[in-house]
Amino acid sequence: MLNTDEVSVETPNKKSKIIVILVGSAVLLLVIGLGLWYNNFRSKSDQNSSISIPVAKDSDRDLLSDEEEKKLGTDPLKADTDQDGLEDGLEVSEGLDPKNPHSLSPSMLDSQALVVRNANLMLQKPKSTNKQ
Repeated sequence: MLNTDEVSVETPNKKSKIIVILVGSAVLLLVIGLGLWYNNFRSKSDQNSSISIPVAKDSDRDLLSDEEEKKLGTDPLKADTDQDGLEDGLEVSEGLDPKNPHSLSPSMLDSQALVVRNANLMLQKPKSTNKQ
């Protein structure tokens, strides 16, 4: 059996209290320091991860930069320099001359012929008459 007269609880002395306060303060400073370091590290890494890509100026928005248009001899302020209905960027991508209104690729000729053929068929279609 345990004798209750022999059990004693020691109260912390001043030295123990000071040690607890110092350790607690050191832990708090460490946590604050790590938080500040992390925020500083994160903001620097965010700055380093952003990439700046220079975009060439395209005044007429035909997908050819003004510099490319200057080299090709097309008008950087007109999307369709030769006024054939096709923008300069499309003509260059199709291998056509953006300065020649009569340059068409075979695939474009086929599609235009198809449109014309369909339009003619629609015009030739006899009108239905309602005879009863």
